[in-house]
Amino acid sequence: MIILFISLMFLLMGYSLFSFSFAAHGINRLIINAPRTIFEYGVVVNDSGNPYYEQDNIKKRYKAYLDDNIYQYVNSYDLSFRFYYPVTGGLCEEKCEGVEVNITSIITFSFEYSRTMFYEISEVQNG
Repeated sequence: MIILFISLMFLLMGYSLFSFSFAAHGINRLIINAPRTIFEYGVVVNDSGNPYYEQDNIKKRYKAYLDDNIYQYVNSYDLSFRFYYPVTGGLCEEKCEGVEVNITSIITFSFEYSRTMFYEISEVQNG
C-alpha cells in the first residue's frame, strides 16, 4: 500500500515538473525567437536619412505577437518597453535607435519568469 502511495506521489511530482519545464522553455523559445520583422517594419527614416524606431508600431506588433502565442504557456504576463540611444544608453523620447523589451510572467509554483531583450539599429557592414 505504501509503494502505491509513493508511486502516485512520484507520478504527480513528475507531471508537475514536466508542465513547469514545458511552460518555461516554451516562453523562452517564444521570446528569443521573436520575428525580426517586428522590428524591421518598425524602422522609419527621417528627412536627413537617419533610421529610428517608430515606437507605437513596435509596441503594437510585439504585443500582438505575444498575445497570439504566449497564452498556451501562461495565463498572464507583463510587458514593458524602454527606448534608448545605443551610443550613450540614455533614455529617448522620440527617434530612438534602440529598444529594450522586458517580459515578466508567473509560470507555476510562484516562479517568476523574466527576460529582457535588446534590439538596436546598426549599420550592416560587408554583407
